[in-house]
Amino acid sequence: MSGSGVISQVSTEWFCSYRNKICPNKRAVKKNGELHQLCEEHRLRATQTQKRMMERRARGEQDEASKYEPSDKPMALTAEDLEALRLLSDSECACCNTQPSD
Repeated sequence: MSGSGVISQVSTEWFCSYRNKICPNKRAVKKNGELHQLCEEHRLRATQTQKRMMERRARGEQDEASKYEPSDKPMALTAEDLEALRLLSDSECACCNTQPSD
C-alpha cells in the first residue's frame, strides 16, 4: 500500500481552502499560531465582501436573491390549463385550416 495519499493529505492541509478554485497559496497564520482556512489574499477579499454586505444591510438594500417575494401561485400547469391546451391542439390550425395530425 502506497503512503502517497497520506503525504498529499498532509501537504494540502497547509494550503488555502478557497472554495471556487484551487489556490496555491499557503494558509495565513493566526495571532495564536494556528492556521486560518484561507490565504492572506482570500482572507482580505472575504473581509471586504463581508463589509460590503454589512453596509448594504445597514442602508436597507437587499441582495439580488432576497428582492423577490415567495409566490403562492402554482409553478406547474393546472388541470384547467392542461384541458385548454388539449382543446387548442385538437382544433383546426387557423393559418392553414388543417386538422392536427395524430
